[in-house]
Amino acid sequence: MFMFKIRFFFIVNFAFFLMINSSCSKDIDEIIDTVVVQENDSVPDVVPKNAKDSLGIISYIELPPEGTNGFGVEDLDVEIATWFGFKRSSVTHTWDDSNYNQINIAIPLYDSFNLKTTLFSLPNKIKDWEPYKKAYDNGHEVASHSLNHLNFEKITSSQIENELKESKNEINKKMQTVNCLTFAYPYCTSESYGLTEKYYIAARSCKNSIQSNKPSDYYDLGGVLCGETTQYFLGEQLNDLAQKSIDTNGWAIYLFHNIDTEGGFSVNSQELKKHLTYLNQNINIYWVATFVDVVKYIKEREAATLKVENQTSNLIEISITDNLDDSIYNHPITVKKKIPFETIDSSLVVKQSNVQLDYGIAKLGASKFVIFNATPDKGTVSISF
Repeated sequence: MFMFKIRFFFIVNFAFFLMINSSCSKDIDEIIDTVVVQENDSVPDVVPKNAKDSLGIISYIELPPEGTNGFGVEDLDVEIATWFGFKRSSVTHTWDDSNYNQINIAIPLYDSFNLKTTLFSLPNKIKDWEPYKKAYDNGHEVASHSLNHLNFEKITSSQIENELKESKNEINKKMQTVNCLTFAYPYCTSESYGLTEKYYIAARSCKNSIQSNKPSDYYDLGGVLCGETTQYFLGEQLNDLAQKSIDTNGWAIYLFHNIDTEGGFSVNSQELKKHLTYLNQNINIYWVATFVDVVKYIKEREAATLKVENQTSNLIEISITDNLDDSIYNHPITVKKKIPFETIDSSLVVKQSNVQLDYGIAKLGASKFVIFNATPDKGTVSISF
């Protein structure tokens, strides 16, 4: 099954931002803006920053009739988005080697745009963990790049396991968490002993190509080398890489080493700022997320089963389940469910286990859908109208 392709002419009306536990019922005269977007156009940044990755707005989207299949469905009227929020592709920035400028230059840049990144870290290199903890608490991912940056092709299996295990333990200890779940291979060299999967749910390699939205190997997720000595150095070139991911509804995984220094894979902060500005202006097209969040979403999307348990004239109940470890796989997935076309949009109430959810409205020809984010195995979703 394939995601419905969002190559279309569509109209999006943005209503006032709604917080998750507030009412989602809004009158049409509260709509504050209208944006007309052609394929490949930039989407103006009209959504408040705290709504960037939320369906905390009521959105109206006109879709074409072709190519509307989703994932993991038992009912043809229910679909899971390929990417969170039905974005057209996913973008992840990753940083290797724990170079200090990542913390004092790059992280503040991401924070200024409310975008999140992944720091593949070397615990034995880090002297001051406080800024890493601050970045983690602010939503960035602090993941492992091994303990000492040894080449896995040149050390024994026991040494490899020590690098995998102890780096994870140290990062979890410093972050006061158990969420060090992903890994980036030093020197882009993997191992053949099956040890990485004992400690991590996924690992990044280096392939210099767009990653498929349905990976064949979660321990060989290809990053694209960026910065000096590569073809992706200037802001426009970094934008081009993101644009390439749209063609296949894929995942662009950027690999940086440093910022504002000389040497391979270092990016200029002004060029990175240009690129982040572009992503921010096109946030309705790209899902910009950490490496671990994208991995979780893909695995949950692929494992999820959606079933309409009950449907009446004014109520729909949907079960969303998977067979994954709920202590790890807890990222909401985006779901689209067909509703009666005559439904008054402002009358909708969407809940999961009695917790009210934000929602959007999509129109596909003569059909109407409600779009919402829900977490598998967290209870039945009810849609009342």
